[in-house]
Amino acid sequence: EVGRALEPHFPDGAHFISLAGVSTPELILPAIADALRFGFSGPADLLIQLTNFLHNKKTLLILDNMEHLLEGRDLLGRILQDTHQVKMIVTSREQMHLQWEWLFEVQGLPLPEEDSGVALETNSAMQLFAQLARQTSQTFSLGSEDAAAVVRICRLVGGLPLAIELAASWVRMLSPQEIARELEKSLDFLETNKFDVP
Repeated sequence: EVGRALEPHFPDGAHFISLAGVSTPELILPAIADALRFGFSGPADLLIQLTNFLHNKKTLLILDNMEHLLEGRDLLGRILQDTHQVKMIVTSREQMHLQWEWLFEVQGLPLPEEDSGVALETNSAMQLFAQLARQTSQTFSLGSEDAAAVVRICRLVGGLPLAIELAASWVRMLSPQEIARELEKSLDFLETNKFDVP
């Protein structure tokens, strides 16, 4: 969303690079090149080839899931240092500890109050759970008897959208009350067997 909103400011585009499937820091540069549709040629250093390609481009690189590749963070610093107008947004559960880094901590969705008689249609965490639960089970409907359990689920996971998504995926087998009880025991309950989720 941020990339789409900022794209008009970057004539050479905003490019999303998912690093979830990248296993080693050596594969960061090929992942970036792939997103840019840039092909390396010859034995020349990959970083030099990539920075030469990006040198005068005004582009935004959005690198997602960097936390397991922190050993490669210096590559990102070198790209920024050796180009004029490249900007980056890097998502990571771990701080990069680089001088160019500006931190923006992403918080969860607003949490519903447990005893306020939640208006389901106005709380985004509750709406997300209900939407994803219906995607999992078309027979799911969020009635008043389930509302308190869904409030509890959203609060237990801190309003984090991925955690809400994983919790909602269980409604095919468990009631919201049972999901809340499992989460109270352990957050390890939040697993998925979907092939396209990192």
